[in-house]
Amino acid sequence: MCQAPYNASRRALWVTDNGSSHLGQASVRCVIQARPTFVTVHGPIHASKLNKIEIYFSIVQRKVLTPNDFPCLAAVAERLE
Repeated sequence: MCQAPYNASRRALWVTDNGSSHLGQASVRCVIQARPTFVTVHGPIHASKLNKIEIYFSIVQRKVLTPNDFPCLAAVAERLE
């Protein structure tokens, strides 16, 4: 945001998820204090595709890739299949 053309913009959208650290007026005030041209935009609560993707990969991490003591990349690929 410190380089052109961003530093000359009149408005920038700051897109956030609905995590507890991003919700509420305190978060909005913090963003505005840091960058007065930022407008905080929250994604949808229940229909977010990103939330679904995060859930899917957290399941893969927990059930497939833990513990991560694979001897080579081929073993990782085999386990994922």
